[in-house]
Amino acid sequence: MDNVRGKLVPIIYCWHCGKQMSDGIDYNARQYCAGCKPLHNAEMQKLVDQSVVIKSQLMYWRALDLLQKQWVPMHEYYKAAQVVKQRIDEKPKTFNSAPEIMACLELLRQRVRIKLQVKISDFKVDFVLRDELIVLEIDGYLHAFQRTQDWYRDEAIRKKLGAEWEVIRIPVKCIEGKVRALYDGIVQLRTEQQRVRAENHGLLPDSYSIRTMEVWANAVRKLA
Repeated sequence: MDNVRGKLVPIIYCWHCGKQMSDGIDYNARQYCAGCKPLHNAEMQKLVDQSVVIKSQLMYWRALDLLQKQWVPMHEYYKAAQVVKQRIDEKPKTFNSAPEIMACLELLRQRVRIKLQVKISDFKVDFVLRDELIVLEIDGYLHAFQRTQDWYRDEAIRKKLGAEWEVIRIPVKCIEGKVRALYDGIVQLRTEQQRVRAENHGLLPDSYSIRTMEVWANAVRKLA
């Protein structure tokens, strides 16, 4: 504490360089010298950028570990893995999870033409399969609690692309369980969703998510 005009006030130091600050400042907040504040901000941004790179690399290696645990012939994924690794090195924010990377590896292995992180209307989607007329989303566990929000999102995307398109949502548990069922599964799901829409005035009923798991299970059985 310091005595200023008969009042005891705390001594404040710059949180970057440690220099003592003058009075007339906010004692409840961290303080920085005029020249130190931009330096501090630059250091924080550098740490954020580094963390994004590290996170993407960890997701990549976790995806390969999860893939190997499914007892698949890993040599079939080597070239796809090199493509994905290069993309991650160039654009670390491409993927949001290891299951997304697994999905990408599987689609590349099957030589499916895909586009990643495509902006459609006001939304950014995980994958676009233009030849199959499919927008593919790999859904984390939180999506189970936002189905209404996802429904409106999907319909806005279809309105932009056309009624022949379908947004296919695959839960991460399916990717982590049997990723090799992915392509056949989403193609079957598109066919099924188009059929159900034709019977329901272009809409999918609220209970359709149950049918999604039935179709996926059928795709998995075909691999046995």
